[in-house]
Amino acid sequence: MRVYGLVFVCLSWLALLSGVASSSNDNNGVCKLGDEAAAVLCAIAHLVEKAKEVADSYDLKDIEETWGNVQLHKEVVDHRVKNLPDIIERAKGNGVLTSQDAGKLEEAYREAHKKNTEQYEKAQEAKRIYNDAYKTAKDVTSTALGDGKTRQNCKSTASLLDIIQCHVKGEQSQGSSVSVSDVCNRKDYKQVSSVDVASLLTNCEGIGKSKKYCNGTGAALKEALEKWESQGTNNTDSRNIGNCNVKNDWEKHAQKAKDHMLTLDQQVQVIHDANLLTTAYFSVVDKMRDDVEKGKPMKEILENARKAGKEGAVVLVAKPHPSTGENATAASETGGSDKVEEEVKVNVKLDGLQFDEDESSLANSKDKFPKYYVYLLAVLVPVCSIALAVAIFCIIRRTKPAHAEKGIPVEGAAAGKSQDGGKTASF
Repeated sequence: MRVYGLVFVCLSWLALLSGVASSSNDNNGVCKLGDEAAAVLCAIAHLVEKAKEVADSYDLKDIEETWGNVQLHKEVVDHRVKNLPDIIERAKGNGVLTSQDAGKLEEAYREAHKKNTEQYEKAQEAKRIYNDAYKTAKDVTSTALGDGKTRQNCKSTASLLDIIQCHVKGEQSQGSSVSVSDVCNRKDYKQVSSVDVASLLTNCEGIGKSKKYCNGTGAALKEALEKWESQGTNNTDSRNIGNCNVKNDWEKHAQKAKDHMLTLDQQVQVIHDANLLTTAYFSVVDKMRDDVEKGKPMKEILENARKAGKEGAVVLVAKPHPSTGENATAASETGGSDKVEEEVKVNVKLDGLQFDEDESSLANSKDKFPKYYVYLLAVLVPVCSIALAVAIFCIIRRTKPAHAEKGIPVEGAAAGKSQDGGKTASF
């Protein structure tokens, strides 16, 4: 009886200890996810971390420089267009251009000016939206990562740093002392997103010769979050994936980070596109002004203007030096303290130049066809026509008698003999 009592006591203690241990583990919420879910979670953590870096500092300087280029192009093109009418009038007075030429040039440069202004206004609005979103993006990306809000408790945390330690590493969180790379090293993201996440994390998309910016973070984060939403079942305060219950408070912060990064990405793209297009319009207007001022003929002015708006063209931009205090307009007139070559990266078409191009191609085809050929054809065509008509007439005249002789009946010929034995025939 004592033996049974001892066994019962031992089993009771074991059950109690097991329950305490189980309760302790359940309260901490530590649970290691499978490879696929862990890879998705790590991709999100890395992208949120990258978004925080982008929002903190990386994009800001580049955006300011790119926006500065758009402003410069706007100011100089405005100045060029303001002075072009007087320059064209002088060319008309010198007999280089006709009134019709002047009208076509005005149509072309005003179109370039209008489109340049439209791009400036788009970039200006994008810059305003970017500045507003940028301030908020810094806060929401920091909140989503949760580096300042770790609780070291897997069941009551909204920190993504806590979540990956609890469910990727499968250990109790050590807070912000552990980085995303420490937990998510060597994870395979190929099945997580169509975007090359690993490349995006280490490289930024290049624009122009030297300008770079980290675009695409928002799109990649959006895709990774959609992939995460397909994992398990989402409940009120947690997501059940297999045997793991993962707290989901961090998800709403990650969604906000995604939304703001998408906004930043979009506005960054608008500003960079405006920079590319205004460079091309500036190149066209600058070349037109330069050629008219040098007294070049209309045909050459239009041809050079078209080339100036094509990819690969180079335009010299005089930028004001901060120490001189001059503005872009003054720098463009004086030559500026700093001269920078800018390459046209896109092709632009202006309706005025396109119309003239068709007309010019016809004129070129006429110029390339020697004039004496035209005169020769003008003489030969009527002469050949007359000769052909004469030849046909002669052939007809020559063949008619033969046909008539063959058609005379024998009786008619015999009846034509005279009674005196003569051999005359009467037709």
